[in-house]
Amino acid sequence: MKPALQRAGLTKENYFDWARRNQPEGWNPCCPTTRMAREFFEKVRSKLDREHRGKLRMYVATGTPLDFDAGTDFWLELNGEKVTFDITINPHKKKRRRSTNFILQIWHLASRKLENFARKIAGLIKYKLRLAAAAS
Repeated sequence: MKPALQRAGLTKENYFDWARRNQPEGWNPCCPTTRMAREFFEKVRSKLDREHRGKLRMYVATGTPLDFDAGTDFWLELNGEKVTFDITINPHKKKRRRSTNFILQIWHLASRKLENFARKIAGLIKYKLRLAAAAS
């Protein structure tokens, strides 16, 4: 059975558009407002090339159709390229949806593993930017 919004004729990109327009009150995609989100965002941003750092955005999708139908709790976006995340406290959770790039264990945000994780995420963003540039 198709997810509810797909049955209504909406595409995955519509999910992102809807979530982008319905960010939590006070949320700033350029400078996340919660401490853990801001530290995570800044760590990933620091791993990007200088010309891209100011363009990185972090959007919240928790509680939106993107979360319910695609399993995405938040995403990072740079020049239209997205890296999606599913946050969990379950240490045994497995990736169950192809639409999610990373399963993020919540304690990774507050551990020494964050440095390596941020490097991997920035690497994926750079890779997606190269693919997009090659395609255009």
